[in-house]
Amino acid sequence: MKTVLAVSDVSKAFGGLQVLTKINLQVNESEILGLVGPNGAGKTTLFNILSGAMKADTGQISLFGTDIQHKKAFEIAKLGLVRTFQVVRPFPNMTCSENLEVAIISSSRPCASKAKFIQELLEMVGLQASSSAIARSLTLMQKKKLEIARALATSPKVLLLDEVMSGLNSTEMNEAIALLHSLKRERGLTIIWIEHVMKAVMSTADRVTVLHQGQILKVATPAEVAHDPKVIEVYLGSNEHA
Repeated sequence: MKTVLAVSDVSKAFGGLQVLTKINLQVNESEILGLVGPNGAGKTTLFNILSGAMKADTGQISLFGTDIQHKKAFEIAKLGLVRTFQVVRPFPNMTCSENLEVAIISSSRPCASKAKFIQELLEMVGLQASSSAIARSLTLMQKKKLEIARALATSPKVLLLDEVMSGLNSTEMNEAIALLHSLKRERGLTIIWIEHVMKAVMSTADRVTVLHQGQILKVATPAEVAHDPKVIEVYLGSNEHA
C-alpha cells in the first residue's frame, strides 16, 4: 500500500496543557481512516495541524513525500489535502452553484469548463436538483453535501471530514455513508474522518484510530477496535457515543 500521509512524533501544547503527545500515523492511498475518541482527545487539533491552520510544536508531517509541517493552509490545499468543518458555513445568500464557483476560483485550479465541473460536483454529492437553491434554504443534510462539494471543488487527493454525521437522522446517515464509499471507489480519495457516531465509523472505515488524552490508543480494523478492552473502557463503553 502506498502511504500518502505520514505523521511522526507530532506534539502540541497550549500553555501548560499538553493536547497531543508524539502522534505517529500513516494513512494509505484510497483509505477511509476513522478518527475517534472522547471529547477533548485532540482530534480537531490534529486536523488543524494537518491542514495547516495550526503548527505542531514538534514532529514531522509528510504529504506525498513532501514536508508540509511549515507550509501554510493554502499551500497544503494545493498539494491535495483539504478539510471540511463540523459547523457548515456556506455563503448563505448564494446558490449552490455560486458557492462552488467561488471554491473553484479560490483554488486556482485549471478548469476547462467551470459550468460542467460544477454540475459534476453537484451530481457527485446528490445536489443536482438544488443547483439554483439559495444555501440558507437548504436542509442540514444538503448543507453538509454542499460543504463536501466545496472541498471537492479543489480536486483534493486527501479529504479531512469533521463529523459529517452530526445532526443527521438514520436515513441521512446511510446516504452520507454511501457518499463516502462513492468518493473512495470512484475518485480514489483518501479520507480521514472525525466521527462520534460509532455505528457509522464501524461500518464504513477501513481502519480506525482511537485518540485518548492526546495519544493514540489504538490503530486497527473496526472489528479489532470494537473488541479491544482498553478502547471499550475509555470510549466505546460510553452510552454517549452509542
